[in-house]
Amino acid sequence: MLETIRQYSREQMQKTGEEAEMRRRHRDRYLELADRVNEQWWLSPGKVGLFASTRDEHANLRATMEYSLTEPGQAGAGTRMARALWIYWIVCGLPHEGTLWLERSLACETEPDRERAEALWAASLVSAYGGNPNPATVDEILAMMAECQTLAEQLGDPAFVALATYLSGSRSFAVATRCKASPCLLRASSWNEPSVKPIPPEFRPVSPRHRRHPGQSR
Repeated sequence: MLETIRQYSREQMQKTGEEAEMRRRHRDRYLELADRVNEQWWLSPGKVGLFASTRDEHANLRATMEYSLTEPGQAGAGTRMARALWIYWIVCGLPHEGTLWLERSLACETEPDRERAEALWAASLVSAYGGNPNPATVDEILAMMAECQTLAEQLGDPAFVALATYLSGSRSFAVATRCKASPCLLRASSWNEPSVKPIPPEFRPVSPRHRRHPGQSR
């Protein structure tokens, strides 16, 4: 029934020439939601409600990204949304779907700019959290991290360089070897530029002496 109503509404908007404008408004509304999730998730006391309400809008988020990534000239909005939802993909148990959207976004955003760098950051993180469980993709994840690190350094943003560096170290620790991870972790943990904003708790380095192994008692 809902699909019938949706189809009828679309046909009426096509007849009046309003469809393009309404779809852009729809895109802007859900792009704003994605940005709010990205900005508020780790500081907001209502994060559970934030994720629950976002999950309720999942179909609209999908429709918005599909529109943005297929409509000429709109790929930037789709990439921004897929990236902004990185924590949503992980927390709500959707890393595989998130990886697929981010891969499509990266295929559209090929310029070596900040948009691609941030999409690489999100894609490598979501993939490492289970978005792409195939062991053969480990090298692909590490390659995305390396490209993200390179672009971050070219952009010259200390905060983003710190996040990219720590991501390279922490995820290398998880998907590759400790030998590759340690230099990045040490470099990220020693970053002390005044302009660097605090790194969220999930990405802060943990001292080896305080790190517990799985199953180790507190």
